[in-house]
Amino acid sequence: MAVSFDDEGPRSITVVPKGYIAGDGNRDWEEAVKDSVRQVKSRHTISSPGSHAFRIWMIDPAVVVQKIVVDCCGVKSSYLGPPESLRR
Repeated sequence: MAVSFDDEGPRSITVVPKGYIAGDGNRDWEEAVKDSVRQVKSRHTISSPGSHAFRIWMIDPAVVVQKIVVDCCGVKSSYLGPPESLRR
């Protein structure tokens, strides 16, 4: 998948690296299976306050986006991220 803010070009995010070996002994794979989730991160710099457009681009149709967390330097670490925001 790829993500972008406002008019920047899409930034590709690798969900599962090429050559990834799944199986016993691979701690990353074991955690992903246990949690039924694979977490990926992307860092962006937004230079002005106000409303911004966030876009997600499909590259691989097998990737399902379940949750998006935007951290503006205040999200506390938790098991599977913070609860849904009531702000829309």
